[in-house]
Parts: sequence; C-alpha cells; structure tokens
Amino acid sequence: MSDGSRIWNRAWYGPVSSARYWLITRAVLALAAIDTWLLMIPRGGRYGAGGFNVAHFAWIDSLFPVPTPRAYVGTILLSGFLAALGATGVLRRPGLLLLTAVYSASWMMSQLDSYQHHYFLTWVFLCIALGPHLAARDAFAPTPAEPRTIQAWSFKLFAAIGAVLYAYTAVSKTEPEWRSGEVLIRINDSEGKLEPFRHFANNLGIDDGSFWTLMGHSVVLVQIVIALAYLSYVLYGERASSPVRAMRYIGLFAALSFHAGAEYFGLRIGWFSYYMFVMTLGFFLPDVAVRGVGWALTWPWRALMGRVLPEGLDDGPPRAPASVAVAVATLALVCGVIVVLLAPALDLPGADWAPAAAALIVAGVGAVRLVRRGARATTAAALGAAIAAAALFVAVEASDARYDYYRFIGGDSSRRGELRAAQEAYGYANTYAPEDASRFKKVLDIRRRMAREHRAGLPPR
Repeated sequence: MSDGSRIWNRAWYGPVSSARYWLITRAVLALAAIDTWLLMIPRGGRYGAGGFNVAHFAWIDSLFPVPTPRAYVGTILLSGFLAALGATGVLRRPGLLLLTAVYSASWMMSQLDSYQHHYFLTWVFLCIALGPHLAARDAFAPTPAEPRTIQAWSFKLFAAIGAVLYAYTAVSKTEPEWRSGEVLIRINDSEGKLEPFRHFANNLGIDDGSFWTLMGHSVVLVQIVIALAYLSYVLYGERASSPVRAMRYIGLFAALSFHAGAEYFGLRIGWFSYYMFVMTLGFFLPDVAVRGVGWALTWPWRALMGRVLPEGLDDGPPRAPASVAVAVATLALVCGVIVVLLAPALDLPGADWAPAAAALIVAGVGAVRLVRRGARATTAAALGAAIAAAALFVAVEASDARYDYYRFIGGDSSRRGELRAAQEAYGYANTYAPEDASRFKKVLDIRRRMAREHRAGLPPR
C-alpha cells in the first residue's frame, strides 16, 4: 500500500472516540431542536405575505406554491421534533435522513431564511445520519476512565466540513475592508464595544490605524488556526502527537474566543456561535474530559433504563405477550398524547398536521423496533418520544415564541395597512405576552385608524 493510501485510510477510517462521537452528535441534535422552536417559529408569519416568495432554488418556485405560515411553522415543529427524537436516540438512519430532508425544506422554501448556518446544519445532519447509531451504554464504559473507539468516516467528514467552513471564512476576510479594519470600525461605531481594547493598545504605543489593521489581520489568522485544528482531527483523529494536540488546544482557545466575541458584539447570527461552542469543545477537549462529561450526563438515563427496562424485558424478537402488551400500550399512549393534547396546546398554525405526522413517525419506529428488536426497544422509543414531546411543549410554553410570532404578524400587517389582520394578531399576542409587554396600545392605535378610515368612507381592510 502506498503512503498516500495509508494517509487516506488513516484519515477516514482511523479510530474515533465513541464518547466524543456520541456527545457531539446528540448535543447538536438537542440544540437544533430548541433552536428551531425558539428562533425559527417567530418568523413564520412572514411566509407568503402578499402572495410573494423567492425560494433558494428556482425549481422550488416552479414546483411549489407560495409557502404559508401553516406550511412553514408545521415544518419547523416537525423538524425540531425529529431532531429531539434523534437526540434521545429514537431515530436511526432512515429517521435522521428524514430530519435532514425536512429541515432542509424549512430553509430552502424561502429566502426569508438567509442564515448561512442553516445550510451548514443540513450537511451536519447528513453526516450524523450516515454515521453509526450508538447508544449511550455502548458509547460509555462502566467507568469514565475506560476509553472506547469506533470507526466512523462520516464523523471525520463532519470535522472536514468544519475545516472548510473556517477556511472559507478566512479567505472571505482577506478583502481589503476586513484587513484594513474598516468593517470592525463600523461594528465598533454602533456600541463602542472595542473601545477598551483600543485604549489598551494606545497605552502600549499602538496608534489607531495600526490597531484596526492588526485586528483585521488577526481575524483572518484566527480562522486559519481553527481550520487547521479541525483538519488535524480529520488526519489524525485520536492518535494525534503532542505537537498536534498542542495546536488543537490553540484552536480550542481561538474558536471559543472568536465566538464569544461574536456574542459580545451582539451579531445577529442566530445560534451559530452555540453550535460552534459545542463542536469546539467536543472535538478539541482531551478524550478523558469528554468521557467524563458524557459519562456524567448519561448516567441518570442509563440507570433509569436499567431499572425501568431491565435487560430481561424481551430484548429480542417479541415472545412474551405481557412485555409486548406493555410496549404497545406505552407507544399508543405517547402517540395519543402527541395528537390529542400536544397539538391544541401549541396554538400555532401547522400544529394540526405536524404533531400528527410526528405521532405517525413514532408509531412507525415503534412498530419496526417491536418486530426487529423486541418490546424493550419499543418501550425505550416510546419513552424517548415522550421526552421529545415534553421538550416541545415546554420550549413553546415557557418561551416568547408564540408572542413573537403573533406580534410580528401584527406589525407586518399594520405596515401593509391590513388593519383587521393586525388587530387579530395583536389580540393573540396579548394572550401570550410577558409582563409589561402587552400590545394593547397597538390594538387601540389600530382601532383609531380603522375609525378614521370608516369616517372617511374608506372600505374596511
């Protein structure tokens, strides 16, 4: 075998820490579920406004009609639920491929969603779907000190995508405006958050022009360092030498600093920084630290499963009628709760069909598990689905997602002169408004506008 072939095989088929693999993939899926429900739902009312839309690809415009809030929000609810099912280990490759497709459809349908990290997440979900399914009991040994490894080329591809992302970012910031610091000057002009650093540089004898040029070049350098750190994981995986590991620690510090700075500046980039925090810590922390964190996080679930679903509960093809009956009853109960209770509790467009689709998927997964793996696996899937449904309910109920959704519709309708629609939307928003944030004044203003138009003889809008 040639040296090139050996390097290629080592890069893609070398050992991967099972703890690192499990923790990163499950954390990204859990974060994506919450992200979709909290950040993507509120913008749904703008889809299809005025009967106008531009999709991300021309063929979508030619094949599908203008997306409606019901279609978009339902897609978001379903994709978040699928991500939560993936985080709890319910979904395997077919379900994760479905998640990739549904999530991709959510941003592809309209350029109202222009967050670049949503495109990135499509590739991430695809990598997770193509990888091996790993349960917590397989990823973590009885003690955190014992390492376990697996072979997962898709996980190396995940790291390669991270390297490409930062390398592209570095290249994009080699433009003169970035290297000269002009972009950073404009960012600083809004709130002056770089002023302490500028004053510190001035005290060291660095003039303003040199400071901004240095800052602009340093951003490019930081991106290159992070890209090399990700590339090192592709090439060496868990077998990295001491110099390579030292470079990863530098990449760890650089990535955390860069994304903490993005959050400090308040850049409107969604939860991109949080995804990168998860990836940075997961890929670059020592394996012993990752094993310790993952072992501690999964111990309650492994202990619960050991008590609620002991190994003796028909782990093979279904034979014991009692265990099968318990599994089927649990699965039916969870699916019924999703359709009958969760759907109306959400009170959002799309909540009529998305939970029904979710329940159908859960029922299908449970049935397949019952036939192939037995009652224990089916009951575990039902419990995982129950956790996903509870997470969806809590995320929507405890957040301002519905309030933001309806108040955004009210504002948009008001600006378009659609006063009746604005009044109705603000009424819904008031139902879910947090303290001291009601939209009653907005409703009064709209009623005054409607009264003035009525006196002027204008038709109602």
